[in-house]
Amino acid sequence: MKAREIAAHAVHLMVLLLPTWLWVGLHGCDAWVFSFAGIVLLAAMLESRSVAVGSDSQPAQTQDPQAMRLAQLVGFALLLLFWCIQVEHHLAGLAMPWLQITGGLLLTLGTLLRVTAIRTLGTDFVTDIRAPAVRRAEGIYRWLAHPSELGLLLIIAGAPLLLAAPRCLLVACLFFVPTSLHRIRRENQVLNTSVA
Repeated sequence: MKAREIAAHAVHLMVLLLPTWLWVGLHGCDAWVFSFAGIVLLAAMLESRSVAVGSDSQPAQTQDPQAMRLAQLVGFALLLLFWCIQVEHHLAGLAMPWLQITGGLLLTLGTLLRVTAIRTLGTDFVTDIRAPAVRRAEGIYRWLAHPSELGLLLIIAGAPLLLAAPRCLLVACLFFVPTSLHRIRRENQVLNTSVA
């Protein structure tokens, strides 16, 4: 890993944990917050490494500006969710170990699904919605049509559970589930049109 990547991930970690540092300081972090930060940081590192593999060969021109705007909105909303669950965790102080362990497992499974989807598609994995020459049916795509979206939803469910933030889980589901379903419908339209 290059120094530039390490610096980027260090900044990512600081931004991710900003509410916790402002609220309780680094000394006040508990094992659940450290677990959350570790899994999210690992997810970011794995995804960035997976996407970087074929990024030089991807076309620079966006074919679906709406998909790009929606991806930016989802990314920003995900950061807000991660901040809000930390605030709820520190305010509520709930301790539900079995639920929190389940959340950690969902967060990890979601990360693995996304990384597997990205690596399976290689240079064909893009945020933009594009019609591929051939519809993929190998690897994880043999069993799941949209593993990256499912992985994102598992991450969105797992993070609030890991930090025992049920209110944030409810709000996250109200925003992210319809958004993911919309993205899946749009992608299916493009895929069905291109394959037909």
